[in-house]
Amino acid sequence: MQMKIKIIFSFGISILLIGIVSAVSINIEMQSSFGTGDKISFNYSLNSDISLTGQYTVMVSCPKAPNPLLELRNFSLQANQLLEESYVYLSNVEENIESQTCNASVLILNPMNLVQIKSFAISTNPSFTLQGLTCREQSCQNQERIFIFGENIYFDYKSDVSNLIVTANLTYPDGEIEGLTIPSSIKAEQIGTYNLEITAVKEGYKTINKNIQFGVIEKEANIEYADLGDQKLLNSHLSSFFIIVGVILIAIILFLTIYFVIKIRKKK
Repeated sequence: MQMKIKIIFSFGISILLIGIVSAVSINIEMQSSFGTGDKISFNYSLNSDISLTGQYTVMVSCPKAPNPLLELRNFSLQANQLLEESYVYLSNVEENIESQTCNASVLILNPMNLVQIKSFAISTNPSFTLQGLTCREQSCQNQERIFIFGENIYFDYKSDVSNLIVTANLTYPDGEIEGLTIPSSIKAEQIGTYNLEITAVKEGYKTINKNIQFGVIEKEANIEYADLGDQKLLNSHLSSFFIIVGVILIAIILFLTIYFVIKIRKKK
């Protein structure tokens, strides 16, 4: 009997929830695409054929952009009353955000589960790779980060995009800043740490910035090598020392062995 009552109660609740769901509607209005500098926002509305109170939340999901914190909101609707609200996801689409497809969602969590989802696109300029180079030779085949006072230092770059406009600000050890157009070169006339800030620009692409540090020293370090004759003599002395130590250890082992054998025989 109790089982039948539970089944009837569950069935009644299900019918009631189906009726509530069919009575409630969610609508999202927003443009289909946003670009650099745009504000990403949308309007949404809740409507019900019956009086209803509950809770809902609004969310935006993007694979390569920040996901906002969820905020639980209360609603109270009279029959055929429209609840209209707006939601701002990003006040400004910055240039560093990648192009992607996102979803805007309004979810009713109580007294039933109901969701409305609308997709939109973020369309921004594509990115590209940029590698700044500091070298000793103009061809810049070998990169260097340490240079000698008085030599030439060459600046260049590598990228997967051609026809870039590449400029740089070079900060010298004394704080002086010089503007450069890459490729370029300077003569190392100050000892210390240099900072090279590179900016690459091309129409239709993102602006890329790179930062490189390199140093200038007075002269190359001189590494002193020991005379080979002295090294051979040292090796000879070391060999003789290890041979003597080995002979002494063998003699001690033999002496202790003979001593213990004699002692054991005397006890017998």
